[in-house]
Amino acid sequence: MNEILEQTPVAPLEAPVAPLDATQGGMDEKIVNNVIIRIAGDGGEGVRTTGEFLGIVLGRLGLEIFKTESLPAEIKGGPSMFQLRAGETKPKSQGSYLDILVCFNDEVYQIHKADLKPNGVLIYDSDCQVDDTNENALKFEVPFTDIAKKEAGGARAKNMVALGAIAGLLHVDTDVVDHLIHQKFDRKGEKIVEANLLGLRLGREAVSHMTGEVPFRIERRASKEGLIMGGNDAVALGAIAAGIGVFAGYPITPASTILEKLAALMPRFGGKVIQAEDEIASLGMVLGASYAGLKAATSTSGPGVSLMIEEIGLASMAEIPCVIFDAQRGGPSTGLPTKQEQSDLNLAIYGGHGDAPRIVLAPANIQDCFDMTIEAFNLSEMCQMPTLFLTDFYLANAGELIPEPDLDSYEIINRARPTAEQLQNYKRFELTETGVSPMAKPFDDATFYIATGLEHNERGNPDISPAAHRKMSDKRHQKLQVAVDYAERKGTFARHYGDANSDIGFLTWGSTEGAMQEAIDLAAQQGLSASQLHVLLMNPLPERAIREFLQNKKTVVVAELNYTGQFAQRLRAALNIPVDSFTKCTGQPFTPYELLQQIMFLHGWDTDKSDPVLSQVARVQHQRQVPAPMPGHDGQDEAMAGAVAVSRI
Repeated sequence: MNEILEQTPVAPLEAPVAPLDATQGGMDEKIVNNVIIRIAGDGGEGVRTTGEFLGIVLGRLGLEIFKTESLPAEIKGGPSMFQLRAGETKPKSQGSYLDILVCFNDEVYQIHKADLKPNGVLIYDSDCQVDDTNENALKFEVPFTDIAKKEAGGARAKNMVALGAIAGLLHVDTDVVDHLIHQKFDRKGEKIVEANLLGLRLGREAVSHMTGEVPFRIERRASKEGLIMGGNDAVALGAIAAGIGVFAGYPITPASTILEKLAALMPRFGGKVIQAEDEIASLGMVLGASYAGLKAATSTSGPGVSLMIEEIGLASMAEIPCVIFDAQRGGPSTGLPTKQEQSDLNLAIYGGHGDAPRIVLAPANIQDCFDMTIEAFNLSEMCQMPTLFLTDFYLANAGELIPEPDLDSYEIINRARPTAEQLQNYKRFELTETGVSPMAKPFDDATFYIATGLEHNERGNPDISPAAHRKMSDKRHQKLQVAVDYAERKGTFARHYGDANSDIGFLTWGSTEGAMQEAIDLAAQQGLSASQLHVLLMNPLPERAIREFLQNKKTVVVAELNYTGQFAQRLRAALNIPVDSFTKCTGQPFTPYELLQQIMFLHGWDTDKSDPVLSQVARVQHQRQVPAPMPGHDGQDEAMAGAVAVSRI
């Protein structure tokens, strides 16, 4: 496993970089190591490569990074964007508004122009029709396409020209970028390397006269050892760390790269990967492998889970451990294959006929994607039931710098096996105090048993009597308490943030955690308190943690990315607690700005009071500022009330 983790390191580069003069070009002050950049173009123009390379470079310069992307649903073409946030402290989310927007064509400019801060930096290709939306922005026309076609050997070099231009404007050390190009392309031959280096140089030259005007600069910091890892990669590596033996899957956006990653890695650890003909076959193979004694999993998205529902019921009835990774996307039906949504919660918890208990987990960040994948296998094996693991498009395609995991620190749990004495009179579905009964491994334990979808007795023989159905229903649901007890013992399945004494609370799940935390931090700078409980165990619910959180709350809001407020409905129904619902259903994640608005509203701020603060959040700010008095203090200019007291998102 360790050699796998070493495949994507952010290797420190030792050569120091002489810092540039902060006053170069007439700028009194630069914003150093704190920037949000979005690169936008069409699918096939190299937008992702530009962003990925820039992220690696900034990581090697010692910055914390967070990356995300939005892809077209088409195989080729269609608007695409890559967003990168870099700073000296760990970013919690993608941020709100953009410091720098790079547009490869006019179509994507029209899509993204409103997200640029009014006084941000716009870098655009010659065909972009820049309008009054960005009238106060610092604008640089860089003819990426013409340079690539006429000087760099073809249009495909546009992304390298753009990378060179961005690196030049941010004063990124040339050697760091060039070193990365050699790492990535040396195996393809000197001609390819030289072509890419030429594109970089031409991009730098195109902006060489502009660098003093840009208010941002990247400076080297002490390098941090770690891994730049995406959510799906973290899931795949977590599965290997948990001891997965068989993975079967069918490609579907945004889960496909889990299958691809495991197909490349699992054979090195003695595992088997199968690309099945569809999602039904995938889960069937997983259940067969698990019955045979191996840890097994599949990955899919909402449409695939819909197809798997009957087999999820079989896994629940036959008490067969399995893990199902659901990378959620916009729905229903085919829906929005490449956009963000958290709308599979009801499907994951309730999907299927009859009462079929299952465990549902939802990670919040890339670290969780690794850690909670191990816990998904632990809970599935411990409770002998299906576990659904809800990531989403945002997490699947996001990436950040995380510490290299200490594999020896993780608890790995395997299913209970029968003793020699128990095998003498083996009852696969023996009624026990916890509901968990030892699961024999056919052949190895010199026994076989029936694992049927029919109701059955302790030996697995069909039994549809009222007494049997009641006893076995009790047994299957008892095991959920095992999961609750484990979660309480670990204390890692619900996380608190913010002012615990605040009477305003937010309940969140999935990838919304980071944006909510940033909103709470921003509100605190205005003297507005709020607290957050982020839930990772969605079923069974961590009831004790939730009720403790609610004890001193007058207002509780559930913020989630679906139309109907599925988690809010779940809390009202399961725990009979009054919560308000704040939802977003646009195919995009929450921004800290949107959640800050909600905190202000709950504190009774009207628009006259909140707008000056919010407008400053959406503007580029220099780092060194003296906090202003709170809004409403005597002698303060109303239009700037609280403006500089809010740090830049």
